[in-house]
Amino acid sequence: MINSGDIIIGNAHEGELDDLVKVLANAEFQRRYGGALGEPAEVIERAFTSGGLYTARLQGQPVGFVWIVETGTFGRGGYIRLIAISPDYRSMGVGRLLMQHAEGIIFSKSSHAFLLTSDFNVRAHQFYESLGWKKVGEIPGYVCEGINEFIFWKSRSEVNQISPA
Repeated sequence: MINSGDIIIGNAHEGELDDLVKVLANAEFQRRYGGALGEPAEVIERAFTSGGLYTARLQGQPVGFVWIVETGTFGRGGYIRLIAISPDYRSMGVGRLLMQHAEGIIFSKSSHAFLLTSDFNVRAHQFYESLGWKKVGEIPGYVCEGINEFIFWKSRSEVNQISPA
């Protein structure tokens, strides 16, 4: 586990986009989807230019990112569009810190937050549930034929009920 004080999360910078492309290229969902999401460089560029892309840095080196849409999802909430962690830093607390950061931004403007995750990504399901997220639906073949997306939801009222691990 990394000391949470060693991770700095902030807006993505243009000079680190190549590092974020590598992080995304190594994400299981990116590999499983093939080109359905777009090439990693295109996805990161789109995230950077649209805003809401935040980088987790350890000693100045990007080790993960989260891309959020602050408001507008279902007309009532924010959306965590993508989160990815460098393989060397998975299961070390980086994802939890990125999620806390994303939730803090979303819940400062909305009462609800949503995300989608692939049916095959069982570790992600368990991770989100450990953070108080609830699986509330399923969309068949939304991103890629044969892969279902689970809809996860969290309300601001539940944030204060979850104690950090």
